[in-house]
Amino acid sequence: MHRKILRDEAANILELINEIVKDAESVNQSYASLNFSSKKLLEATYSVKECIQYILDNKELLRELSAISVPLLMMMGTLCGGWMTLRSADAAFKQKNSSNWNNDFLEAKLTYNRIYTSHCLPNIHKYSEIIKNGGEAVESISPEMLWA
Repeated sequence: MHRKILRDEAANILELINEIVKDAESVNQSYASLNFSSKKLLEATYSVKECIQYILDNKELLRELSAISVPLLMMMGTLCGGWMTLRSADAAFKQKNSSNWNNDFLEAKLTYNRIYTSHCLPNIHKYSEIIKNGGEAVESISPEMLWA
């Protein structure tokens, strides 16, 4: 978190998120059948941006922010996973009914995207809550509590 977000005021991570937004918006405008996934991915990017802003706004609380590093990594991994499955679904949709690929394979890509969108992307909101509220809870543990 310190090297990837705080050092450059989140410039690089926001650039990545903006790329995800651009791709999701493009897919959303191109294929009605992928609207559910692209809209959910866009919602997820908004949650991630809120968390990044929370981190920037609370950068003086380094110990509390360090306590939420793992949920932040999980959130970013989930977001990027959603991005990759949407890109895969977009590519599969473009190839549908062509002789280049097996239609069952392409349909599996589209189905996997729907599964990831409905089963994994909602975890972004869970991670967001942990990031915004969990650091203080972890920091409230005293060393004596750990030895009791």
